Amino acid sequence: VVREFLLQHKHATALDMCQRLLALSSSQAELLYAHAGLARCYVRLGDDAKVLEIVNIILEEYGDIEGASHMLLLIGEEYYFKAQEISGTEDIDTIRALYRRAIDVLEETFKTAESARYFGLSHYVIGLASMQTGDYLKAAEAFTSSYHVYPEYQRADYCMFAAANCYERLAQDDVISWAEAEAEIRDRFTLLLERHPESRYAANAKGFLGLN
Repeated sequence: VVREFLLQHKHATALDMCQRLLALSSSQAELLYAHAGLARCYVRLGDDAKVLEIVNIILEEYGDIEGASHMLLLIGEEYYFKAQEISGTEDIDTIRALYRRAIDVLEETFKTAESARYFGLSHYVIGLASMQTGDYLKAAEAFTSSYHVYPEYQRADYCMFAAANCYERLAQDDVISWAEAEAEIRDRFTLLLERHPESRYAANAKGFLGLN
């Protein structure tokens, strides 16, 4: 419901709904959801201090309960979606700052009760956001972590493909040598073909490995 209001730019409505839920509920799950909803509203309103305050509340008061990692993922994603939506309409520094805030929140996810699914998804979005900031090493590591933490993810094959592309970019930018990049790419494409032979990215892997 919060997401629907945010998509419609009804930030005040979403904010009011979450504040009323906080005032009326005694359920930990509902209070956690309300806090996350408030944080997502503040992301849209540009109040980063409030977002950080709520993220800390979630970690301190709800970090050990089921659902905390999911709620932090949603807050981090809100920054990511906001950056995507304004891409092309704002200066690059403003957009990259939003991606970095997404990464900062998503990294807090790993301080909560362990959840392979939401940890894996957080790594995945960190990978996407890191590519947008130009940090291809962080992106490659995040995609690789996502794959190993949550191998059942429907985009697990993309994680290996994206990580390979990031290592290629690192070599192009002279951050690592081509020999280092080729070894990393080979590892990821080999794994992709072993576990996802029907992937849409299999042809790319086969081409690199000389299997066509």
